[in-house]
Amino acid sequence: MRVTPVTANHAGFFAGEQGYNYLIEEDGRTTFYASDTGRFLDRTMEFLAGWRVQTLIIEGSYGKLPVSRECNHMNAGSLCETLDQLFAQGTLGAGSRIYVTHIGHKGQWNLTDYQQFLDSRYGGQAQIAWDGLRI
Repeated sequence: MRVTPVTANHAGFFAGEQGYNYLIEEDGRTTFYASDTGRFLDRTMEFLAGWRVQTLIIEGSYGKLPVSRECNHMNAGSLCETLDQLFAQGTLGAGSRIYVTHIGHKGQWNLTDYQQFLDSRYGGQAQIAWDGLRI
């Protein structure tokens, strides 16, 4: 297994700390783990443009709540912007699986509504993750 840290859009608790996402390569498959981040940084998108990701684990903290472009977490809108860009640049494809996690309690959607929204955009390719899910 090979794990590559990739800068996240999330500050640490102390000065100088930085959050990271992880690109995981194993047995010819690539997973990108981005469970605590805001919109991906430009340099993150540029890095990912060179990869084909079969499994994406990504956060969707704030559901319908509005967030600023600088927010350290995503809502449904920024999540979809990110996914759409990853599809457009070829990082994600028709066979990629997307799991949305790190969902807050105040996002104004229950999980069923959030899943229906994702289904309407991605036809079942993106799913809300749950405790105990095995990928």
